[in-house]
Amino acid sequence: MAAGQHRSYADREPLFRARLELENDIAVYSRAIVDVKTRLNRLTLIGRLPSELLSEILVNAVMDASDWRSLSWIKHSHVCSLFRNAALGDPRFWRFLNPSSSKALRFLILRSRNVPLHITGQINNKDRADRTLVLDMISQQSHRLREIRIEGPYDLLRKFYAKSVSRMGIVRKLALFSNDLHGPRVGMLSAAPVCEAVNAEAPPLRHLELHKIPFRWSDRVFSSRCITTLKLTARDAHENAPDLPDTGAPHELLTALKTFASSLEVLDLDGVFPSEPLTSPESPLLPPHMFYVPLPRLRTMRLVGDSFYIAHVLNHFLIPETVPLTFVVRNPAGIEEFMRALSVHLSKSEPRACAAISDHICSIWGSRQDPRVQPVLKIFFEDRDLARMLRRIVENGRDTFAGVEHLTLGPPPGFEEWTDLFLSFPNVRTLRVGHNSDRFLQDLMAPTSTLLDDRRSVLLPLLSVLELSDNRLTIPELDPDPFEELLDWTIFRCNYGCPIDRIVLQWCNYDVDVDILGRLREVVLDVEWGKRGLRFYEMRLAASGRVVTS
Repeated sequence: MAAGQHRSYADREPLFRARLELENDIAVYSRAIVDVKTRLNRLTLIGRLPSELLSEILVNAVMDASDWRSLSWIKHSHVCSLFRNAALGDPRFWRFLNPSSSKALRFLILRSRNVPLHITGQINNKDRADRTLVLDMISQQSHRLREIRIEGPYDLLRKFYAKSVSRMGIVRKLALFSNDLHGPRVGMLSAAPVCEAVNAEAPPLRHLELHKIPFRWSDRVFSSRCITTLKLTARDAHENAPDLPDTGAPHELLTALKTFASSLEVLDLDGVFPSEPLTSPESPLLPPHMFYVPLPRLRTMRLVGDSFYIAHVLNHFLIPETVPLTFVVRNPAGIEEFMRALSVHLSKSEPRACAAISDHICSIWGSRQDPRVQPVLKIFFEDRDLARMLRRIVENGRDTFAGVEHLTLGPPPGFEEWTDLFLSFPNVRTLRVGHNSDRFLQDLMAPTSTLLDDRRSVLLPLLSVLELSDNRLTIPELDPDPFEELLDWTIFRCNYGCPIDRIVLQWCNYDVDVDILGRLREVVLDVEWGKRGLRFYEMRLAASGRVVTS
């Protein structure tokens, strides 16, 4: 048996040798064909480009790619050997790193050699060890980071910031976002760990954005004089979370902002004001003014926090008149100081012609020449008692609202201080009132006894246009009902020499048995009905055989 197998192998050995020789010949000819094709490709227009120019084309192709964060841009190096050699020879082609996995990141770091790095992406690997390894690898390259934008778990990014931020010597954009759904809850945000100290010059940082990442105002990143965009956030949108703890002292915040104030264009601070108390029970006033922080290039500003802290910061800012301001104020205890600081700023600009007050926001915009100008002021309320917050703002904002000529109202439920509100808007000519506001006409009819001039003894003496929206004009259970109050109010103003020239009613409910249009036009010359009111009114008159003339 063994002898038979030996003779079989011996008989087949020449066949194997011949097959091997043919396969070697095929390989040789294949390489020759590839070589010929390569020389043929080099005769094309793009094949004759200098290697330096081809490298620039590939690098710019990666920069312009909309999906380079997913590494699909690497396909550019798979076109042909010429493209591949050009890509492998230029480390800039590999400088766009994706932190999705440690394996891909290690591959890109090796090929990028020593060029500045751009890192963008999410650290969403389910393997916690791999996520930690990714951030460690990025931290080791901190000195090469030019731009970095990472979303990831709170605890890992918190440690990464403390470990790496002081080593970023050439970084221009730094954006870290905590997106951990199972991360810190209310009251669980930790203080910033101490950053590693590195004796080096300030980085040329231009864009700094930290979302739920603990920091201190004394950190090295705030020593850059080139920052144009600063966005620091302590919570997600609509999240009832606390401010970041232990960000430093108030003077450290102002000192940091003054460092790059001359270049700052966008400022957004949300819940990152120092936790050190500004006042004490013995001295409930704001601390003395320290120094001014001029912001000549500022284009937009948003501040979110306790009204006391916002007022303290505003007292130190010198802001251009046209900058739109947005505030989200909490804790009405400091509203007086906040509105005082705001009035000082607005007094330097042209009085604004338009204002709107709703259940959670107060806005001011426009001018007498162009009422359509975008809002220059928005104040959002964050308080359980919105009516109380609005009342405090109105009481302390009379200087701010004095120039308003067009007022839109949609106050929160339970608001009843209409008289105090109207006294803050003495120059209003157009009043728009939305929702069901049962008491505002009663308060408008109350003459003020503090002034002797008949024309000024009426609230809103310059008012000539009233627009009502989404109001019930007839309520049987009320005596008198809203329509009767409206009619009495128009007569009341005529008696005081302040007639209403125009009334607009939009989407208002009423009893079709009441001839509202006819009765109003006996007092007001111009009465305009909205779609809903006009439809019901026409139906009523059509049923009675009469004709409507709008």
